[in-house]
Amino acid sequence: MLVCTLLEDVAVLENLDAILSVPGIDLYSIGPNDFAQSLGYPGQPDHPEVVKTMEEITNRIRRAGRTMQLDVMQGARVSDMLLAAGRRIPSL
Repeated sequence: MLVCTLLEDVAVLENLDAILSVPGIDLYSIGPNDFAQSLGYPGQPDHPEVVKTMEEITNRIRRAGRTMQLDVMQGARVSDMLLAAGRRIPSL
């Protein structure tokens, strides 16, 4: 079983230390659209303030030695890309 916490509200900023102290959480993820809405930028997950705040949260999570879902998914995409490239190499 893999436990992922989805952070979607501005309240995360005040409660992140408490959230990080919960045992058994494997991954953390931020829901950009809901998070943007809670910051007052509905429909603007790419707004500079939203991006900056999500980066701050991500950095705090990583400094705490925890893993973001993005970290795992990027690794999975790289693995898939390498496997796909290997299938295209003609055998000799």
